[in-house]
Amino acid sequence: MNDNNLEPFWSVGEGGTTSIDNYNFMKFLEVNHFFKNKPNDNSSFNMIQKDGIFLKIKDEVDIKDFVIDYIKENKLGKNVYNLMTGNLKFFKRDFLSMIKSDKIETLKDTKDISYLFFQNGVLETKKDISVLKKYTDFNLSIWENQVIKRKYIKSDHHQSVFREFIWKISGGFETPNKNDAMYISAVERYNTFQSVIGYLIHSYKSSSNNKAIILNDEVEKVFFGML
Repeated sequence: MNDNNLEPFWSVGEGGTTSIDNYNFMKFLEVNHFFKNKPNDNSSFNMIQKDGIFLKIKDEVDIKDFVIDYIKENKLGKNVYNLMTGNLKFFKRDFLSMIKSDKIETLKDTKDISYLFFQNGVLETKKDISVLKKYTDFNLSIWENQVIKRKYIKSDHHQSVFREFIWKISGGFETPNKNDAMYISAVERYNTFQSVIGYLIHSYKSSSNNKAIILNDEVEKVFFGML
């Protein structure tokens, strides 16, 4: 938590009454990287907190918890605690809407590059190569919930259980004769599956050519019956 030597967001009057300073309270939240953002002109705003390049949507309860934890950790006393917990208007959306609005620029897939976010870096994938880069290599934001909760470890995909699964549902089988027509057909289906998976995990889509992926049996069966 950070207050950057801001003036306290509360004050104590001559009679010992504790009150909140609205301006200082909003500045306190903004210094701790809270802001609001509207995804589009027709939507309501989201409350967001930024931690480095990572963004996370917050609700009223999250902000209340943040402020209460700050009060406890800095031993601000029961008067400030009672003030903030006894008047929930301080954590209503209408009140919190006074925090500044800010634009969001996030790291997104492009036509030729896709990104996967891991705990140990960003996997940048192009047509023929994948490179694990550091988060510090980018100056754009990333939504925290986009990060896959494990580290990326480069490995030979041929030893992967998932690869074997895709190979088998493609009709793949082992044979010394790589020119066998059935084997070649299985390889083609396997390569198609790879393209499908790549297309689905690549978030860049063109609205004029957005494909729906439909899987069905190789031989379609049509049944006729009487109602």
